[in-house]
Amino acid sequence: MSLPATMTLTPQATTTVAEGESTDASSEFWQRITGNACIVFENVPYSLAQNILQSTDPDTVIAQQLGAHTKRVVQLF
Repeated sequence: MSLPATMTLTPQATTTVAEGESTDASSEFWQRITGNACIVFENVPYSLAQNILQSTDPDTVIAQQLGAHTKRVVQLF
């Protein structure tokens, strides 16, 4: 498994976050937690993902916004 091709830094967050490869209304949102591990939030509405990517919210606020979504940890190789 590899990182989404669209992974970008949010404007003010210190952790890399990204939309998953899907651009439908129910997509994944990735947050890198170490060099080779990410938290993947599932079924994140596209509008929320876009809002996070364009906002100047810090990581703590991003975590609150994504907190209600199912998540899993992915180890990258």
